[in-house]
Amino acid sequence: MDKIIGLETGADDYMMKPFNPRELIARLRAVLRRAGHPAMQPRDRSTSTIRSFGQLRLDETRRELLDRDGSEIPLTNAEYRLLDYFLRHPGRIIPRTELLTELGNDLSHYMDRTIDVLILRLRRKIEVVPSKPVHLQTRRGQGYVFVLGQPA
Repeated sequence: MDKIIGLETGADDYMMKPFNPRELIARLRAVLRRAGHPAMQPRDRSTSTIRSFGQLRLDETRRELLDRDGSEIPLTNAEYRLLDYFLRHPGRIIPRTELLTELGNDLSHYMDRTIDVLILRLRRKIEVVPSKPVHLQTRRGQGYVFVLGQPA
């Protein structure tokens, strides 16, 4: 009955819990496509901005992290924003406070360890051996540094 009422009162779609997050994304993309949203229009891959590191590629136009086979590695918004920031500042030691600022203006929502947790999750997605990172390295007492290629 809730589903019928929701649709009759103007909802475009209705999903019941528990739901598959991939189904939610597919439904959102379908609604955006029907609405003619520019992000859902077919794109010429040659116009995409792609940053590569190791075996991975970050497609900034589509906000996707792709492995060497072209499969998408799902990232949360915060993980994407951090990775994008690191890729724009390779080789530079970036302190936690700067990363917190990059995440948002209201720092009261974040604690000091928030960055560490996000870094851990991001490492699990981009590093071959997360406990021995090649790209996303810690500089104790200073912050984090992103290394594009293999260290010498």
